[in-house]
Amino acid sequence: MVSELATNCVRHANTDFTMTIEQTMRHVRVEIADSGSGRVATRRPDPTELSGRGLRIIDRLSDTWGVTEHPDRAGKSVWFMVGLDGALTSSG
Repeated sequence: MVSELATNCVRHANTDFTMTIEQTMRHVRVEIADSGSGRVATRRPDPTELSGRGLRIIDRLSDTWGVTEHPDRAGKSVWFMVGLDGALTSSG
């Protein structure tokens, strides 16, 4: 999932990016921030297309994900979280 977000920055934002990884007792959160002006969009590529599945992969494998726009500067952050031992998906 980290590779998918980093690849999106290189291919679509065409800017440098920063990655932040945080771990707590409950989850791991990965955030990739760029300074590109493009919008994040989940695609539905044709089976013959070679790319366009990154955000769908993140959607399926992470417990939650999202996009944070940066109002004070150009760019955005795309992040995902994965619970440790089911911490994010359990009801208790």
